Amino acid sequence: MRVVRSGRLGELLSTYVDRSFTYPEVGATATRPPDGYRLLQRRAIIGSGDAAFERAAHALMAWRMHEAAGLAVAAGGSTASTGQTALLGLGRPLSLVIPCRVAYLVEEPQRRVLATGTVSGHPLTGEEAFTVTIDDGGAVSVQILSFSRPANPLVSAGGPFVRLGQSMAATRYIRALARAAAT
Repeated sequence: MRVVRSGRLGELLSTYVDRSFTYPEVGATATRPPDGYRLLQRRAIIGSGDAAFERAAHALMAWRMHEAAGLAVAAGGSTASTGQTALLGLGRPLSLVIPCRVAYLVEEPQRRVLATGTVSGHPLTGEEAFTVTIDDGGAVSVQILSFSRPANPLVSAGGPFVRLGQSMAATRYIRALARAAAT
């Protein structure tokens, strides 16, 4: 685990680009999450109408959801792309570096998915998928599905605090997308 000044994340991005995923089940949030990981699932309706869907989907794919949830983001591009490495920073002015890579994207007329997986240096091992949908009635919803486990003994010792942090992050992501859908 690494801590740096929030503004320096972009300078570190190139050192993480060639790192591999830290788990073999890349893409499993699209099918069936694997056994042996902690599962987190959240779903919420965040708005209604085509415009709300497009705003939420844009916030998701442009890393704005992460920023609005309080994370610093260095991604080497303004929109997510499959295989793209991103560094998320938790905390300010010092940030815990959270490196991840885009495992897959889905861009369909009524559904957008951004799935990120952990790479070496991340405090956890696993994958997280964020899905924004609009149903035929116009309801816009977000679903978060992740599977993870601690990447090292220090994080493992955090037990319930790590799980609480993940739960709080999911709540912040949902609120960020709800704000994006509304404005």
